[in-house]
Amino acid sequence: MTFVKHALWIVIIYIDFIPQVKPAAEFDFETTDFSKIANTPAFVDKTLFIKVFIENNKTSLITAPPGFGKSTILNMLKTFLEIEVYNTGAPKTNANYLKEQVRDTRNYKLFEDNLFKISEDANMMKNHFGKTPVLSVSLKCEKTVNSFDDALEFFKYVVHDCY
Repeated sequence: MTFVKHALWIVIIYIDFIPQVKPAAEFDFETTDFSKIANTPAFVDKTLFIKVFIENNKTSLITAPPGFGKSTILNMLKTFLEIEVYNTGAPKTNANYLKEQVRDTRNYKLFEDNLFKISEDANMMKNHFGKTPVLSVSLKCEKTVNSFDDALEFFKYVVHDCY
C-alpha cells in the first residue's frame, strides 16, 4: 500500500515538471490548398510523389477514401508543374521558362523556403518546375444530381468555371 502511495506521488510530481507545450496551430481539414497545408505543423513532406508521377509515363488512377489527401496531392502536383500566369494570361516569371529554370515565382518560393525533398533534385527543378500548362478541374458537387440533365448542367458549370 505504501509503495502504491509513493509511486502515485512520484507520478504526480513528474507530471508537474512536464513543460507546458503550446498547442500547434489548428489544421484546416477542409482545405486542399497545398500552399496553405505546407506551412502547418501537421504537414508531412510527400513531394517526392511528384518525381514518381513524372517518371511514370503511364496513366494514373489515385484512389483512397475521403479525407486521405487525394486532392491535396493533386494540388501539390499542380503547384509544382504549373506556369504561373496573371489574369491576362502572361507568365509571372521573367525567365524564359522553356529554356531556363523558373526561380522568381510564388510557387518557387514556396518549394525553396520550405526545403521540400523534391527541391533537392536539381534535375526535376530545372526540367519540370513551373513549365507545364495545367488545367485543374474539380468535379466535387455540392448538390444532388438526380438525372442526366442535372449531370450535364453541372459539367457545363465546371467547364465554364475553368475559364
